[in-house]
Amino acid sequence: MLKYRREFRRFHKSIWGALALLVLLGFLLQNVAGSTYYSLFMESNTTVSSPPVELQAGTAGNSTIYKNGTSAKVSVSSVPVSVGPLYAHSENWTIGGSNYYKLLTDPADGSGNTISFLCDVESRKLVGKFAYPLTGISSLPQRIWTFHYRAKRDSGTLGVHIDVDILIRMANGTVRETIAVGVANSSNVGETWSTVSGAYDWEAYNVVNQTDYLEIDIYATITDAGAGNKYFYFRIDDSSLATVDQTQVITSFLRPTVGQVATGAGSEATVYSPQRKMLRTTDANNTIHVFFVDSSGYLQWYRSSDNGQTFNQAFSSTRPAQTFSVVKDDSNNIHLVYSPPAGDVYYSKQAYNATSWGTPTSGWGSTHYHQPSIAVAPYNNSWIYVVYDYHTTSGQKNNRVYFARSADGGSTWTETTTDLTYDHLTTAFTAGTFPSIVIDNTLGTYGHVYVTWFKGEYNLYVKKGNITSTGSVIWDDTPETITTAMSVASTTPNTNMMHSAIYANGKYRVAYCRGGRTRYKDWDESTWSSEKKLVSPSYYPTLTYDDNNYLYIFYESNKYNTNWDIMYERSVDTTPTRFGPPINITTDNTGNHYVIAKIGEDQNRIEFIWTQGTSSYTIKYGYVTPPTDSSGQGDFNYVLKFVEKDNSAWKVRLTAYDQSNIARLDNLTIYIYDGSNSTQITILNGAYNQQTGPWIDLNASDTEYIWMHVETSSAGTSYIYTYLEIRVPNKTVYAQYIITFKII
Repeated sequence: MLKYRREFRRFHKSIWGALALLVLLGFLLQNVAGSTYYSLFMESNTTVSSPPVELQAGTAGNSTIYKNGTSAKVSVSSVPVSVGPLYAHSENWTIGGSNYYKLLTDPADGSGNTISFLCDVESRKLVGKFAYPLTGISSLPQRIWTFHYRAKRDSGTLGVHIDVDILIRMANGTVRETIAVGVANSSNVGETWSTVSGAYDWEAYNVVNQTDYLEIDIYATITDAGAGNKYFYFRIDDSSLATVDQTQVITSFLRPTVGQVATGAGSEATVYSPQRKMLRTTDANNTIHVFFVDSSGYLQWYRSSDNGQTFNQAFSSTRPAQTFSVVKDDSNNIHLVYSPPAGDVYYSKQAYNATSWGTPTSGWGSTHYHQPSIAVAPYNNSWIYVVYDYHTTSGQKNNRVYFARSADGGSTWTETTTDLTYDHLTTAFTAGTFPSIVIDNTLGTYGHVYVTWFKGEYNLYVKKGNITSTGSVIWDDTPETITTAMSVASTTPNTNMMHSAIYANGKYRVAYCRGGRTRYKDWDESTWSSEKKLVSPSYYPTLTYDDNNYLYIFYESNKYNTNWDIMYERSVDTTPTRFGPPINITTDNTGNHYVIAKIGEDQNRIEFIWTQGTSSYTIKYGYVTPPTDSSGQGDFNYVLKFVEKDNSAWKVRLTAYDQSNIARLDNLTIYIYDGSNSTQITILNGAYNQQTGPWIDLNASDTEYIWMHVETSSAGTSYIYTYLEIRVPNKTVYAQYIITFKII
């Protein structure tokens, strides 16, 4: 039905169809109240011709266009997101001083462990307690859980079946909640090894604390002890079995996107990203190393040898540092450069398991030296390169980038004041140039070097150098200008001074912030890509990549919480053509800032650290797991496009007005793309986070695109009913095209 909201009178549909068409053609009513709009429903007896804005089919999913391009239906299909099953392993977690067998997403990797006991009386006996950490999981929605148990019993008269108790246990060992007792009953266990199963209808549960554990206690219930000494046998962690026969719980909802563990640090003195770094060494424990400046201004080093579960301080440190940079070499030596609050630059080398800092070099000669960055040449680890900032706070307003190198593993340094700067004068004193250095080992015989810096006002530059056979560098005559109009000159560091640069998949790549929004570019030493924009607002970006060469940009944003969250966006391909959608790492609104990522994937993780707190800061560690082909995350680029046909200017947006079965949608985000992404509709964990998008411009002859990101937690079909709303700028009357989104 077509209706005019203010009058509540019914008119013939052809009249309202004509009125809506007049709206689209620009013949707008004047002096209309702000709440007035026309609704153009595409029913069978509504006729329009040559609309000035036309919907057209997309290239992803299935789309059907109706009524001269003024209504559409889109269907997409996404595999449910899941990391299940959870397999029973022989290794243990220690929770509150007690040991629990591990439940892991990886199948059995051991030779098998048999648990057995005598069934001499009718009773219910504990087989074992198993646990899975709830780190990174916000809720466990209603699902059917299927349990597989690998077991057998002695021959003869003996009746025994298997069931479970399900609990949530706190990290201190206290039971937070008992979910179910004596559920998921199996059939009777037979006399030969076989896999029996049981099922449990899990009710929805919201995770209270991400340090909690899901606990599954497996029991054997003896219903007939029979005669004689009969035994029951239960098998876990046997990699010789087919995965379907291994002891496990099959789920379709657990998604450990993020794991986070406090390093044990207290507050810290400085709060932007150069004050904390992380890396992994390739020792037997694949140790995670986290470095940061504490509240006393001392550089601290924490290590984790259990894949991020716990962190311990390497040693008590009183080494003063305001900024620093670390890198490892192929022998797991840690190379450190740092600048204390008084200025100057120092270098030291230490083993990955050192119990003290290495002896530092003498300073390089000026209290104006700050913000060092270090790199080791992959071709020859004895070639070490450092860039650092030189800026003044009185006299001439200098902002320079200096370069130094060592050809003997850091014992001696040369060229310590090589000036790389293209234009080093600014209109005012500044906080510095914040330089970085990265090295490629695939171009040239010995590799190429890229030094990136902020001029001190407005411009971001990169300068390339070719490494020679002696480790020296031949620099290009002039740097490349990455972007302009970043930050005005200021003595206070801010996000628009920062960048994150890497070399990956054959290109130099850089993320930076301009105008309160993270942006991305890459360069193959011949051509620059177009600038890609991420969500707004997004600050202090950090860039990394996974083993399949997809890019990840982490940043902080107050888009959803006023007190800031850590978020990230993954590239939709390896080019990349764009990033998105934005995904929250944190949602607790407790002051999450200054994230920095480890370069590259390790242990099937993209890892990062950040600070949490509003006055006393804690360093946090986290990771995301790169999706696989069956991860259930679907990016549909693009499902529809709409084209301006009338050589006029319009405003457009999407509004969701109805829906069905959206509880299964973990993340549905619908975007309009016009050179950058405009988030229009968002459903998170089965509820709307944003139901109406912002107005965006549709200029004369423009083509804009609608694309979707979909994550589902279970099989099913969901519908989102939306309007594409179209109006002339500065007017309040608009038309509505109906677009139905079907998610399978």
